[in-house]
Amino acid sequence: MNLCPMIASTTMIGHLATGPSPVACPSGNEADFMRRNQFVPHRSSYLTIPKERHKTEHMIPKLHYISQGKTPAVHLENIQKACSAGIELVQLDLSTIKKALRLTLAEDVQAITAHFQTRLIITADYKIAKTIKADGVYLEKTDASPTLVREHLFPWQTIGAGAHTLQDCESLLKKEVDYIGLGQFKTSDATETKALGLNGYTAIAEALSTETPLIGFGSITTNDVKNIISTGISGIAVSQEITADFNLIKTFNQLLNASSTQEMRHSFEKP
Repeated sequence: MNLCPMIASTTMIGHLATGPSPVACPSGNEADFMRRNQFVPHRSSYLTIPKERHKTEHMIPKLHYISQGKTPAVHLENIQKACSAGIELVQLDLSTIKKALRLTLAEDVQAITAHFQTRLIITADYKIAKTIKADGVYLEKTDASPTLVREHLFPWQTIGAGAHTLQDCESLLKKEVDYIGLGQFKTSDATETKALGLNGYTAIAEALSTETPLIGFGSITTNDVKNIISTGISGIAVSQEITADFNLIKTFNQLLNASSTQEMRHSFEKP
């Protein structure tokens, strides 16, 4: 396993990397956060989160990698490989990790994502997300309410949440989440959730007609991408397909019209 150095100091990591993390706010000071993030990254296409929800304009990549691993070491290895292959957002799933090990793992993952200027989202555990100043949190349907979680996070941190039906989506929009994970697109034997498929995605996207990004998930492969995007879905979250071959990150980005040479400016409102 060839991981980048695990350096305890986030300040030291900042000096080693090519620049500050695009959305991390280590000081907790929003004015400083704004000042440090006036840059133009040479990265893939981004989705704009409705501006009224934050004092700053937020953008998220179209491609998300949901980390996999039964142990912290496997998570770290997979995330290192994903970042090296050009992923721009990692969603850290801590569900298979013992609670006593979760904070340490999250800190180690943040050392990697900060080095690569990759966004880090924590699944479910908003307290860890705030403690390590991750870029945001992703909430499953059984997790705490986004409204409650918003009260505990920094203003610049984003909240994504999972949905399966039109009613789920409408409820989350009322709670002003920043983006919605919509799935599952396809299902496996391990889940009883009904697959939404292209017809389900089309129906929900057309009914909502929202600017809030909809991120599809659920056994998505490279063969599915063009058809999914044609339904009105904004982006995708992928796990197994990328873990099996991290070189597919480039292919997914190309299919999402996410050219690595395209520029996207992060702009911020003045306080």
